[in-house]
Amino acid sequence: MKFMLDTDILNYIGSDDIFAKKVRALTQIGSLRIAITHIQKDQLEAENPKNEDDAKRIEEKRRRIESIPYDVVPVRGFVLGISEFGDYLGHDQDEDKIMPGRADDIRNLKDALIAVSSKEVDIFVTGDKKLRKKIQKNKNRVAIETWDYPRFCQYVDSLYK
Repeated sequence: MKFMLDTDILNYIGSDDIFAKKVRALTQIGSLRIAITHIQKDQLEAENPKNEDDAKRIEEKRRRIESIPYDVVPVRGFVLGISEFGDYLGHDQDEDKIMPGRADDIRNLKDALIAVSSKEVDIFVTGDKKLRKKIQKNKNRVAIETWDYPRFCQYVDSLYK
């Protein structure tokens, strides 16, 4: 199965060396496939350390995440200032159902763009309960299956024996 991992999930994986090794091993043998958009990459790169120890922690987390094979998929939808030119797959009206109501809601715009880009994979994994609920509410119009981190962990653990 192919999973789109939200930035919060990448952060969890990057912060857990043992779990990151499991995910890396499963992706290397093809039992698990991971996808992200440029948005997650941008968010991870934008994290600023507060001090030297924090800088080391962030660098270690990034190293773990980058060691996991993943595909970068195009973004469905375009928002000026977030989307990259040439990395736009288009979108349909139904996807607007999970976009935030305010154009200045940048964090939620990014999350929604990641979510609608999940149409390219089997399952979208996010810790954002509001976003999962919004997708679930519009399930008949937006065909995206969502999981939370514990469910993803259970799935990975079931494959890693």
